[in-house]
Amino acid sequence: MKLLTSQQIREIDQYTIQNEPIPSIDLMERAAKQLCSFVLENFDNNTAITLLAGPGNNGGDAVALARMLSKENYTCELIMVSFGSSLSKDCEINLQRLKEDGIVPITYWKEKDSFPSIEKTNLIIEGIFGSGLTRTVSGFPGKIIEHINTLPNKVFSIDIPSGLFSEDNCTNDGAIIKADYTVSFEFPKLAFILPENEKYVGEWQTRSIQLHPKAIEEADTSLYMTTPENLPSLRSRKKFAHKGNFGHALLVAGSY
Repeated sequence: MKLLTSQQIREIDQYTIQNEPIPSIDLMERAAKQLCSFVLENFDNNTAITLLAGPGNNGGDAVALARMLSKENYTCELIMVSFGSSLSKDCEINLQRLKEDGIVPITYWKEKDSFPSIEKTNLIIEGIFGSGLTRTVSGFPGKIIEHINTLPNKVFSIDIPSGLFSEDNCTNDGAIIKADYTVSFEFPKLAFILPENEKYVGEWQTRSIQLHPKAIEEADTSLYMTTPENLPSLRSRKKFAHKGNFGHALLVAGSY
């Protein structure tokens, strides 16, 4: 599996939109359906869900997901985290769709507000920041992330934990969500496979949103991750087997 930069993934998104072709709002719908499938597979609908959405497309994914989960009989509430001047176009469209359904209560969390109360048993799904983040998170959004990290709730991050950079985090001293689960689209971020980021990413997986195969094939990278389909079939081993149970090898090696 290729490991691509967030910029390369955005370029593949745009290629897909232009050449499939598919409107960006419908590509977001594909992403939300994959997120919904993850929730359906891992949490029954007795689990109440609090979704936090930022103003960008990552927030748009969260808003679309709230609509889909409500139709699967999950009890959901949406908190729109209000910072920045405006919503992205697709986030705004999804927010309007959710309002028209009239099922999910929506609140707006502004800097002057106190932290909203979230039941300890709720699953928190966060889409505050996405993979396009280029600055460390501080100020009001940073306080939100730090507050979430103090809660006992399970946290599920959309695409990437908010505050984490997709690639190099060596100078990232900002606030970063500590997720229990992360679902990314099509490719893992390079940050996911670095051990120092495990405490942020938690259990992660990728799900396909059918990005254009030609764009994926032509994307240039020197980084790959080995996946099970790349490996020869491996024998199953007993849990308490020892290396001595599997035979021995004699290596005879001389100098060059």
